Order: sequence, then C-alpha cells, then structure tokens
Amino acid sequence: MLENLENLVNQEDQEDQEIKYTPRESKYCPECNGPTTSFGPRLVWDEGLQEWTRTGPIKVALKRLDNSINITSSYVDQIKANHKCIQSASLAETFGITRDPTSNYMIVMKYYENGNLYQYLDRSNGILSWKDIIDILWGIAEGLEKIHSEGKVHKNVHGGNLLVDEKVVTDTRVSDVGLYGPCYYETNQIYGVLPYIAPEVLRGENYTAAFDIYSFGIIMSTFATGKRPWYNRAHDIYLARDICNGERLEIPEDTPSFYAELMQRCWDNDPAKRPNASYLNEKMGEWITLICDNPNPSEIFDEYNISEDKRWKIISHLPKNYVHPEIHPEAFYVSRPLRFLNYIT
Repeated sequence: MLENLENLVNQEDQEDQEIKYTPRESKYCPECNGPTTSFGPRLVWDEGLQEWTRTGPIKVALKRLDNSINITSSYVDQIKANHKCIQSASLAETFGITRDPTSNYMIVMKYYENGNLYQYLDRSNGILSWKDIIDILWGIAEGLEKIHSEGKVHKNVHGGNLLVDEKVVTDTRVSDVGLYGPCYYETNQIYGVLPYIAPEVLRGENYTAAFDIYSFGIIMSTFATGKRPWYNRAHDIYLARDICNGERLEIPEDTPSFYAELMQRCWDNDPAKRPNASYLNEKMGEWITLICDNPNPSEIFDEYNISEDKRWKIISHLPKNYVHPEIHPEAFYVSRPLRFLNYIT
C-alpha cells in the first residue's frame, strides 16, 4: 500500500521521473471535479523551429482510479509502465496524474472528441469503408507493436479503450496500457471484457503478447460486422466454454478473404499460431499501399474493390433509421472481474 503516490512518481532518482503529479489546486488543473477539464500550458516539440514551445490550455479527460487512496505498489508499477509506453503516436496521450476531492487519483489524458470505438461506430451505425477499417487497424497494430517492444502486454484491449482522434478519424489510439484490474488490492482473478479474452487465459494460463493479438482479432471482427462482439449472448461461463472450445464470431459475406484469413489467424485457439504485432503493423501498411498508392493492379486491390461493392450494396438496403441490434442484458462491455471463470474445466 502506498500512502503518497505523488512522492513516488516525482522521485528525482527514478529513471522515469517525468511522470508528473499535478496538484488539484494547481493553476494548471483548476477544476478536477468532473470527467473533463482544461489543462495547460504544456510543451510540444516544434519540428520547424527544432525546439520545445508552449501551447495554450487544452481539454483533457480525467480517468478516475476508484478506491485509489489505498493504491497498491504493483498498480503504481502499471502506471509507470503506461507512461513509458506512451511515447508513441499510436498510444493515447497522457500528461500525468492528479486527485479528485475525495483524494482518489485520476490520470490526466487528452480528451478525444470522437470518444471510444463503440461510440464512434454507434454514430456511424457501424458503417465504414474497408479502407478506413484497415487504416484504423493499422494505428492499433502500431500501438500494440510499441507496447510489446517494451516487453509489456496490454491485457485489456477492447472497444472501450480505443480512442478515435477528432482530426483524423482513422487515427485511433490505444489507451489504458497495462492498467489492468482493481488498483486497491492484489488479485490473480481474470479481469476484463469476456469477448476479448483469449481462450488460453480463460483456461488459466498466463498472459503473453499473443493474448493482445487475439483481442486484435476480435477488434477486426467488430469492424467487419459493425456490431459489438457476442452482443446477442450472455457473457457468462457458457460463452467462455464455447470460446475455449473454438467457437468464433460470424464473418460477414462482404469481408475480403485476405482480411478474414488474418482475422482467423489472430483468434486461433493456439497462441503460438497467431501472428505478432510487428507482422500486423507491416501487413496493414502493405494493404493500405496496395489499395491506395500502388498504380499496378494486384489481387489485394481487386478483392478490396469487390468487397467494397458488396458492402455498399448491403448498406444501400438498410433502413435509414438503422441502429445496432438490441444488446443482451447480460452482455457487458466494460472491464469487470470474471469470477465464474474459476469453474471452467
């Protein structure tokens, strides 16, 4: 248990001393009582001037760590790991930590106007072009590659912590790097969003980078269908058993075969058969080049065009007031302890 997190993160002899604690009464964080506030000024690197310059105040989001008055040292280590990993364009920008009036700690991060992936898909009725889907996945794959290159595993990739940039909507950032589980007590219990949890972890094995790749495959499915994964089923022990036994989400008919094949590799029951994040990053970039920038015809380009035509024909027959199908009352898309997994055999 730590009595004073701000003292820990500001220790000058720590190699990651740049993790910044912002007191609530500071003029740079004047109103830390709600989910968003203004923050600044801050330093940014000016490529033209080749120097650090100050910006004006910006809108930020405040991620409250519930019951963090009694935060554990292991969770602080997760915060520090998060900070080390955010030095990447594909990870959500984080500025530091502060406290709310109840003395719970809050992470100060950039506010993304388009919200998370679910909110963005809901506003677009789940309708995106295949090019935009691949472009968004490229950014997510780059973020995972950065995390894994630091020797970390995210452990909790799902639509709720993928944040969509307000300027370039295909620029999606991975957030909550390593912020896994409750912050106020140690637990070995599995914690997360069931549809994104790889079968080996459901069976009690340890987390590896391949776990995040499985989650990436479920994100691919979310884009392909425009729907939340397993929205029509209770997220209970029966779904967990079906996932362990190899049941997977339906693949829409307008899905390009090159996309479907990679998605199926990502959610393979055997983690050793899944690709790594570097491969995913490279493959998404290759697809975008073949679709957008290569003047020579290719099999990928031809199949992309066929699938895009199929997709828009399907969309043209949807009612104008189309909305996401009703979600099962026991389907949960926020992280939670999955106690029933203790009974999987």
